[in-house]
Amino acid sequence: MLTVKGQETVITVLNQSDSLDLKEKPPLSFRFGVDLFRIIKSQASNDFQGFEAVTDLRISEDFYIAVEVGNEKVIKQVEQVNFTTNGTYYKLGFDFNMFDNWKGMDNQVVLGLRLASSSHNQFLNSYTLLNRNPFWEDSGTNINSGF
Repeated sequence: MLTVKGQETVITVLNQSDSLDLKEKPPLSFRFGVDLFRIIKSQASNDFQGFEAVTDLRISEDFYIAVEVGNEKVIKQVEQVNFTTNGTYYKLGFDFNMFDNWKGMDNQVVLGLRLASSSHNQFLNSYTLLNRNPFWEDSGTNINSGF
């Protein structure tokens, strides 16, 4: 205890610890999220549908096991070909928080690695045959695929 005496005032200062109650992080924690960009793009575009969910499990103070799952359906027109690609993907990996936080902070600068697997199929919607000699016919024939 420190006592300071001034002209008519006596000030007493007690040595107290910080008044913030800082809680330690739990040893295991779970986070879940979705990719909002894919949801918004799916609503805004007729040629795209997609969704991605991400989750991670905290194993230690700086180490996380991460899982990502998603799917996409894209319709493309490339030169004379119109096709649809549909697929699902899975990613499994880890994240390591390289940021040294002060006590009570939870900032992250993450280094991570993922192994991924995907399964896609494509469907040919339509294509145009080019006629190299358009003297007698039109420049191309549009064929819709039925298979």
